[in-house]
Amino acid sequence: MRCGLIVYSTTVLIVTVTLLSFYLPAMIYHVRSNNRRIARSGGAVLAQGHYGVPGAGLYAGALPAARGPPGAKVMMVTANQPLPCTTRRGDWIMELALRNKLMYATLHDYKTWWSTELVSAWDLEAAWNKIPLLYVLMHPESPVSQGVEWMLWMDDDAIFTDMNFTMPFEQYDRDGINLVIWGDPQRVYRANDIQGLNTGVFLLRKCEWSRQLMAEVAALATPSIRRQIGNKGRIAEQGALTWVLHSQAARWK
Repeated sequence: MRCGLIVYSTTVLIVTVTLLSFYLPAMIYHVRSNNRRIARSGGAVLAQGHYGVPGAGLYAGALPAARGPPGAKVMMVTANQPLPCTTRRGDWIMELALRNKLMYATLHDYKTWWSTELVSAWDLEAAWNKIPLLYVLMHPESPVSQGVEWMLWMDDDAIFTDMNFTMPFEQYDRDGINLVIWGDPQRVYRANDIQGLNTGVFLLRKCEWSRQLMAEVAALATPSIRRQIGNKGRIAEQGALTWVLHSQAARWK
């Protein structure tokens, strides 16, 4: 019995230390950041600067950075494959990247969803897995995304370099923006260049428009279609999204 209590206590201690290692740095950064801003302004918090943010349909603009308005609820979504990394430091780097995301989400009051499951046992493995994952999370009756208005996808190796960076959600609302992604309109809509956009980081409004877009991309995942529109069957989800936007521009632009 004593041995069981020791094992239980040790497990609780390990879990507690692990959670603190993720969230304590975020809280320390938040306090220090506020103190620095107050000190520079003589007691008043300074206004943040301006940022250029890629927008829906490869739209871009430089707008005042500010916290999302009340009700602009964001869920940051990322995923890791349920297998160890094949390189010596890979898992350690992925852990640092995850900490970085959790720190940013904590500072900006974002919800988070870290997935390690393969949503589809079909052809949607590796980078393709983000497509059905977002499709499922955006379901109107999904219990984990109730109250969420935006999904911010981050690849497992993507990180934030500016913890004060924020997105102009009010501008997106005024312009009717549903998709915010980095890209070059000419290379996507005219050239169908799979390097014309990057799906490592993008923002999706939680709505039926976005779910249908994910469904269209997922429909291109079968090997036969990949070979038809890709290069020797190597087209990934980035190339599939480019193809959808290029071939159905009137619908999604």
